[in-house]
Parts: sequence; structure tokens; C-alpha cells
Amino acid sequence: MTNETSLASIGLLAFSLVIHLLPPIVGGLYWKRGHAHGVYAGLTAGIVVFSMWLMLPVLGGSTAGIEQSESLSKGAMVSLLANIIAYITFSMITKSRLIDRIQAEAFVSPADVQSHLVNAPPLKGNG
Repeated sequence: MTNETSLASIGLLAFSLVIHLLPPIVGGLYWKRGHAHGVYAGLTAGIVVFSMWLMLPVLGGSTAGIEQSESLSKGAMVSLLANIIAYITFSMITKSRLIDRIQAEAFVSPADVQSHLVNAPPLKGNG
């Protein structure tokens, strides 16, 4: 029975860490203002908050299995919220370069970019 509990704890821990990739993925797919600095800040904030949340039961002396899994779930949600806030904040305050805007436009709405390229006038040559 102990091995099953350990396996469930490892699975919950892995899921709690992988869920931090959700804001950058969704933001990258649907939000043109999403920026790499926002992704880095969000992941850092989420992992730091999650790590600190894991230290709370250790410092408090609580080692009960049910309390520990509840604490892990709450920590995942709080750290995910910190991740989203940091991602949005840093993406909004970071000044995007021209290449960032072009890539975001091409990635988020590729059909619009393709129609602009098709309707664009041909380039004039030197001759």
C-alpha cells in the first residue's frame, strides 16, 4: 500500500509541475502580446511559489498523507495563479520588437498574414 501512495504522490507532483506550461502554451496560441520574458517570469514565479508551498508542511511538521495531498493541490493552484499573473504582467510591460510582432501575427493568425501576402503588390526589380 505504501508503494501505491508514493506513486500517487509522484504523479500528483509531476502533474502539478507540468501544469505550469499551460499559460505559455495557451497565451502563445491565442494572445499576440504574449512575450518570451512573460513566459520566463511566469515559469519562475510559479516554480518559486510552488517550491515555497512545498516547504510549508515540512516547516510546520505536518506529514499526514491526506493533508499533504491537499497542500500539494492548493500549492499547484496558487502557483499557477502566480504564473498567470507574472506571465500577463511581464508580457504587457515588455516592449516588443518588430520581429516579435511579425512572428506573433504570423503565428496567431496565419490566414490573415497569408491573405496580405497574396494581395500585396509585386516587388519592382532593378532593371
